[in-house]
Amino acid sequence: MYKYIYYKLYKITKKSEKNLASHMRMPATLTIFSLSFLQFINLMTILILLVHWLKIFSPTTISKEIAIGTILFLYGINYFLFVRNRKFLLIEKTYDEAPKKLKSIKTKLFWIYIILSFALLFFSFAKFNTR
Repeated sequence: MYKYIYYKLYKITKKSEKNLASHMRMPATLTIFSLSFLQFINLMTILILLVHWLKIFSPTTISKEIAIGTILFLYGINYFLFVRNRKFLLIEKTYDEAPKKLKSIKTKLFWIYIILSFALLFFSFAKFNTR
């Protein structure tokens, strides 16, 4: 499913970049930033849950440097998984040729993941601010 999330983000990025000049198009790079941001949101949600709801460890403040470093680390991992050696082209070809029923199911799961990522972060922050 992880590759399919990349694939859907990549397709959305490619569609939205059609109006840009060809030298400004870089959907693979923008997709990795989007995916890394989503992963960072998931990590922040988990951190909030651990700190405030489960009280696993004491709260600490996350500096901008740690946040940027985490996103860049995730970007590096995603780069090696999807962009290096142009792996994203193979992923695109694989899912472009996938049966429609499979793509339909995975697309629904993709949107559930996106919505839940933002909703859980929002509700986690809401819960954190009420304490």
